[in-house]
Amino acid sequence: MIDSAHTRAAISDLLQATSCGQRELRLLKSLGFSDVKRAWTDIASLRETIGPADPTGHLLPTFLSELVQGFDAEVSLNAVERLAASLETPERII
Repeated sequence: MIDSAHTRAAISDLLQATSCGQRELRLLKSLGFSDVKRAWTDIASLRETIGPADPTGHLLPTFLSELVQGFDAEVSLNAVERLAASLETPERII
């Protein structure tokens, strides 16, 4: 199991990043993602669709922290990203 303090710090850094460099790829790898480029794409998409619908800024970091602790974070992240992308308004997901 990934240390929760590390998870929170890594996700915070990823959500603040404006581009995907080697540091971000290492953070994603440390969170257990094997397809780090796909994970970056999914997180960036969620940040764009869910981020504006979350005025406190706590939903996405909390959600992602829980997601990476789950059984298969890659499959879960991809499924949630596809769900969010399919909604007319991101507010419907929260």
